[in-house]
Amino acid sequence: MEPHLISPSDPAMVDIAKFAVNAHNEGHPESRVVFDSLVSGETTGYPNPTYHMTIAAKSDIVRKYLAVLAERPYMNSLWLLDWEGPI
Repeated sequence: MEPHLISPSDPAMVDIAKFAVNAHNEGHPESRVVFDSLVSGETTGYPNPTYHMTIAAKSDIVRKYLAVLAERPYMNSLWLLDWEGPI
């Protein structure tokens, strides 16, 4: 299935990006960051999308991070698969 670009201003996508930051912070309290913005991203898969997002977040300065998330709408679940960065 072809990837589809997501809009960084889409409120639903921003919420997913914020979820990624929170999930990262819960799993890595020593490297906590604060959400700044969703820079870009794409989604693949239907009805079970996977999101690949570039997120701007701040620790001491704003940096970019890569997040991969999976969603299973029928289970009402979303989880962070991978977090990389800063890039």
